[in-house]
Amino acid sequence: MDKYVFLLLLFAFWALAEMRDWKKRGRRIKLARLALALTAVYLSLVFCLQPDLPGYGELLKWAYGPAARTVVQWFGASS
Repeated sequence: MDKYVFLLLLFAFWALAEMRDWKKRGRRIKLARLALALTAVYLSLVFCLQPDLPGYGELLKWAYGPAARTVVQWFGASS
């Protein structure tokens, strides 16, 4: 519960700080700020919910595993 309260306060203060100068900013700055906000929301959900998502190593094994096994078998067969 304390994680949710902390994030709620954090995003509330951030939104208040952003609203102060929002109309003065250009379109590119607004898009960059929204991209940062979406990233922060995603990471906050991961922080609070702790889903069982694949890690970096698991993604690499999934992407490069079959090709790496083929190369290892190829080098193993030639020796």
